Amino acid sequence: FKTPWLAAASTLLYVFFPTSIYYGRIMTHEPINLFFILALFLAVILFEQQQRPKYLIGICAITFLGGLTDWPFFFAAAAAWLYVVLRNDYPQRRKVLVCVLIFTSASMAVTMLQIWSIAHLNPIAFIQDLYLRRSIEPLGAFLFLIFLFWRFTYDSRGFTDIGLIFAAIGIISYLRTHREDKKKMLPAMFLVVPGFFTYLLFYPTATTHAFSGLYFVPFAALMSAWGIS
Repeated sequence: FKTPWLAAASTLLYVFFPTSIYYGRIMTHEPINLFFILALFLAVILFEQQQRPKYLIGICAITFLGGLTDWPFFFAAAAAWLYVVLRNDYPQRRKVLVCVLIFTSASMAVTMLQIWSIAHLNPIAFIQDLYLRRSIEPLGAFLFLIFLFWRFTYDSRGFTDIGLIFAAIGIISYLRTHREDKKKMLPAMFLVVPGFFTYLLFYPTATTHAFSGLYFVPFAALMSAWGIS
């Protein structure tokens, strides 16, 4: 964050976006999943800045617990892992990369065990039936892009028109401010990864699951606050 005011403004926008208010009032696992996504990104950045062992322990614990909440968390874990890979000066880089891989694998293994114990099915076959072998026609590239645009347009109503305008201003300002230092763009870019890959991979269920836009709330809040500033 550029200033404490920016941190406070983005937090207030995050809380008061209509999407956040709606999902904060119903008992679903998506807000918990988003909590672990943000907690993981925060732990990764804090360990980079302060190099305290407790933040490394936090990365491991959050990675394991977050993976038990919902699939989009695994996209966040992959983004965090890639962030560390791209930062050559990241402290204890190899240890962090190994820890994220181990605890992501452990969390995924527990998820597979839950599927087997509850549904009494091969977990891999169950996931393939759920996401890959659906009775829908495959979309071509052009129709797929149209669908993603329509889906994001629908979900963006939860950020309000004013919020979207300030977010657009913030994105332009952010890119101009950090155009000479590409590394500073990475944290903001990785905030988009969970939402983007939720759209990209789970689009067959997007018409029945309206929560996809929730994963863009942190990025929209941060860019809106940046635009206001």
